[in-house]
Amino acid sequence: MEIRKGQKVWVCIYQGRTSKIEETIIEAVGRRYITVEACKKKRFFKNTLGEVNGAGESSFIILDIEKYKKDKYYDNLIDKLKKFTWNTIKREDLDKIAEVIRDY
Repeated sequence: MEIRKGQKVWVCIYQGRTSKIEETIIEAVGRRYITVEACKKKRFFKNTLGEVNGAGESSFIILDIEKYKKDKYYDNLIDKLKKFTWNTIKREDLDKIAEVIRDY
């Protein structure tokens, strides 16, 4: 996707242990870096969309918020399945799950 000045994007801003997603506009696109209106003091790498930051969790630019939300949903679902206590599930339900994942 081409990145251009004035384009609407979202930025995931990390503050301490929390993060927030904020809608913003691309302010400038240089040869290597991007700046956005929401956080003028931060620069983002053009090729990775990650913040130019040497420490901690880096903020990043999101070009497609719907794709990002869908990816986060499936990441959380996979984590939930990894931590699930499988011995509490009914055998009939387990058979249904096995049928779904048999081809994978």
